[in-house]
Amino acid sequence: MLQECGQKLGVAVAEKDELLKSLKSAKNQKDPSQFYEKRIKSLKAEVQSLQSKLTSISDQISKNEVSIEQSGKELGELKDQLATESDRMRTTSADTKSLQQKEKEQAASLESLKHEQKLLDSSKGRQSEDLGTKTILFEKLKKEVSELQERREQTLKDIKHTETQAKDARSVLETLLKEHPWIAQERQFFGQSGHMFDFRSMDISAMKEEVKSLKASIEAQQKRVNFKVDSMFDDTQQQYNRLIAKKETIEGDKQEVKETIEFLNTKKNEELQKTWLIVNENCSEIFSTLLPGAMAKLVLADPEAGVEKGLELRVGFNDSWKQSLSELSGGQRSLLALSLILALLRYQPAPLYILDEIDSALDLSHTQNIGMMIKKFFKNSQFIIVSLKEGLFQNANVLFKTQFLDNRS
Repeated sequence: MLQECGQKLGVAVAEKDELLKSLKSAKNQKDPSQFYEKRIKSLKAEVQSLQSKLTSISDQISKNEVSIEQSGKELGELKDQLATESDRMRTTSADTKSLQQKEKEQAASLESLKHEQKLLDSSKGRQSEDLGTKTILFEKLKKEVSELQERREQTLKDIKHTETQAKDARSVLETLLKEHPWIAQERQFFGQSGHMFDFRSMDISAMKEEVKSLKASIEAQQKRVNFKVDSMFDDTQQQYNRLIAKKETIEGDKQEVKETIEFLNTKKNEELQKTWLIVNENCSEIFSTLLPGAMAKLVLADPEAGVEKGLELRVGFNDSWKQSLSELSGGQRSLLALSLILALLRYQPAPLYILDEIDSALDLSHTQNIGMMIKKFFKNSQFIIVSLKEGLFQNANVLFKTQFLDNRS
């Protein structure tokens, strides 16, 4: 491309020279200047365009030269790497030869190992035969050890059995010594010749026959004897002992109950005595308030028996006591009953009382006395009283009046 541009530039320069020559010759002519001037301008523009292209091509050439220089450097590096790789390949070739030599040596060693393996296999066969023989011998010894262990265990069992028998014999001996004291006294003569305890001179077989006959006799007698009586007697004795223990327990509980009852009776009598005195005083005060000039009191029905036998209510007027309550009028009886009830309530007061027409049998003055009495003696209690008389209204804090209208209250 550079050569082509150079050729075009050369052609343009040649044309320029020819045109300049033509211009010089044309100056002698008439008015051809305009044509040539335009031609020259176009050629100058073309020359400038070609020069600019030449400049860009020169820049491209410079860039290509730089790239060629860089490529040259890279080519040098590649040559160095190629040399390095060549050296490495030569080294690798030497190593390959060494490895081939080692492979040959290992092949020879492998042949040697195979030969040794054959020898070991033959030796293993011989050892297997020896092992089979030793295994049979081991099983035989194992069986003998097992038999010896069984004999040892049996011997230990026999020893334990013998020890148990010896222990039982000692216990039997101790029991015989306790039951028969003469054995300890005569024990020194056991086995002496000529003595009655010379067991060697005794006929053991005859004694065994005698023992058998005695056992048969005992068995025959056992059929006629009820041996369950002993166990029944023991059960009865245990039951008797339990009943005796229960009896003693019950007697002890009975004594405690008696003591508790006596204590409660004493407390009851004390409370009754206390209550009697307080209620008697309250009843006297209330009755005197309800019926001025009158007296009332609670007296023992049986002075010797005490409060337990009951109390009697006595009434008096002007220091004269009535013999019977039948001497009182209906209003006086109502006031007396009310006094007794309120005296009891005053002993154990309640927060609220409801009284329904307690003044129905009383006159106006007595009704007023009831209101005064309640106000005097029951300051901490509340009363709801239904009454048809004005005597109670005067002492009331709050009044609720009802009336009957159209068959409704």
